[in-house]
Amino acid sequence: MQTKPPNDVKAYEIPWQDRPFLHIKTAAQLLGVSRTSIYRMKEAGHLRLAGVGSRTVVRTESLLEYIRSVEDRTPEARS
Repeated sequence: MQTKPPNDVKAYEIPWQDRPFLHIKTAAQLLGVSRTSIYRMKEAGHLRLAGVGSRTVVRTESLLEYIRSVEDRTPEARS
């Protein structure tokens, strides 16, 4: 659940899971992939991107959904 932070909280102090959007670079680092892979994942329908100002960002909820879907495909989950 996302809540509005108090005015004295800096953006970098908010856990990434609680942010509505993530920079492409941040999402790529979290997944251990390249920025290009993030765009490929978007084209494949795995991630949802948004435009915020002049930036393209990843919707955090779509990243979390993707992570959960990958966890469901681990060898342990297939047993």
